[in-house]
Amino acid sequence: MCLARVPFSSYPTLCLVSHSWRDAIQSPDLFKMRIEVNSTEDFLCVFAAQRENLWQLYDPSRDIWMSLPPLPTTIHRIRWFCTSSEHPLDPLTGGSEHPLDPLTGEIGPPVVTNEVWCYNPAWRQWAQHSPMRSPRHSFACCAWEGRILIAGGFTTGEVEINAAEVYDPVLDVW
Repeated sequence: MCLARVPFSSYPTLCLVSHSWRDAIQSPDLFKMRIEVNSTEDFLCVFAAQRENLWQLYDPSRDIWMSLPPLPTTIHRIRWFCTSSEHPLDPLTGGSEHPLDPLTGEIGPPVVTNEVWCYNPAWRQWAQHSPMRSPRHSFACCAWEGRILIAGGFTTGEVEINAAEVYDPVLDVW
């Protein structure tokens, strides 16, 4: 109960105290406990559209910026993605990039992905989850009854998608 009340920004340091504290902080039950004791935190997640897919978290209650490790996807300069903030481990889904041709420097056709990534602040790392059924970008996304609903968007070749998918973050299934 005590660890559930500690801010996320302190978790990396608290993991160093002992193995039992590290295990408790890295447990999925801690996120459930944070909700039960009303100790959730609001963050602003900012993406820098650079080759390294860099992210920053801003904690407005403490006026602290935290750098996240680069998103370990093969898609560089990811954009036209979607994220939801209802689940403690915010999923980052889909997106695309327009790669540059190394010879001409011209922007090529988009590379679209169905990847789903979540950042775990306790472990300070990204984890890949079950991919969407359809690679897509520029789609609508919202949290709904503990699930993530995505609809529409475009696939490779800018073909419009007229379908929706629902993701259950607890079961990691679409």
